Amino acid sequence: MKISILGGGITALSTAWALSKEGAEVTLFYTRRPHSSTNAAGGMLSPSCEADGCEPDLIELAVESCRQYPSWINEIEQVSLSRCGYQKNGTLLVALHHDHNQELEHLVGFQQQHGLSHEWLTRKSLKKTEPNLARHIGGLFFAEDRYINPRKLYEALRSGLRQRGVSFIEGTCSLESTSEQIIGIRHNDKLHTAEQYILSDGSWSLEHHPSLPMRPVKGQYLLLGPKIGSTPLIEHVIRTPDVYIIPREDGCLYIGATMEEEGFDTRQTVGATLDLLYHAFQVLPGVYELVILEQGSGFRPALRDNQPMIGPSTLSNLWFNIGHYRHGIMLAPAAAQLLCNALLHEVPIPKTFDSRRFEDMNLR
Repeated sequence: MKISILGGGITALSTAWALSKEGAEVTLFYTRRPHSSTNAAGGMLSPSCEADGCEPDLIELAVESCRQYPSWINEIEQVSLSRCGYQKNGTLLVALHHDHNQELEHLVGFQQQHGLSHEWLTRKSLKKTEPNLARHIGGLFFAEDRYINPRKLYEALRSGLRQRGVSFIEGTCSLESTSEQIIGIRHNDKLHTAEQYILSDGSWSLEHHPSLPMRPVKGQYLLLGPKIGSTPLIEHVIRTPDVYIIPREDGCLYIGATMEEEGFDTRQTVGATLDLLYHAFQVLPGVYELVILEQGSGFRPALRDNQPMIGPSTLSNLWFNIGHYRHGIMLAPAAAQLLCNALLHEVPIPKTFDSRRFEDMNLR
């Protein structure tokens, strides 16, 4: 089957990976997005920390996706001959004061509903696990949490897909349709046709279907580098209700990330930078000695109900894998497999993710 995917981030690439593995002839059409969520993401694979407020179907998909990650990454690394920065050290969710501790207790209630494991740690235990942490009253340890370097994963996926024969076409692209179906993807005045089409262009999916109930949610982040000769400050992901700090394998620290309803405003603000550094310093004072390597922002693709849209559209040959909001990296393998199974094998998709749940959406 000949399938064209419109989009170039990790969600689109993982969809191409699943389909090409099944023997489909896949072409990716994409425009480079410097502020994509792929480029800006931290890469936490932590359904435990995301349990609060999520639909049960989404938690189940996240848990399944994290279960698939080790074999998925191993396969990608073998084909691409590239490392993805997959780490297994777990997450420490730290309470700096009693209000934080109450938020952690609230989160535990959601975890227990979904059977997600956790361990309460005392101040002494936390200090033993991560000696460079500041004074705190305790926290939670999620031993099963993992994390990935999204930029390395992105490059490995691109390389692996090329090895598998997937084509990449870069430039300005648009969908062309009748009232019933997609007739092709236009690129540089040429119309490229396929049997099936998948829209997976993150927040920019709005450009192709302005009626989608989607909005970009801005996130600002910082990347800090160590001084020459210094040892890494932490080995685990460190989270408080105000900030998260992710260690990279090269000794750098990713600090993120804000949640801003600002549309496609790419400006880095003083307030966001101050907040990120302040909250990071409160839990990990050693960041004071680091250097700022990068300040950036990205746009999370959020639908009206903050749940993904996976599956067929109202058009006969158009499918969606969009709207993953804060969970795109974590959901990548399972969401791609869900769509692949539905498209190629007619396996039902949970109604929670059905695009047709938005009855007022006009996709024509």
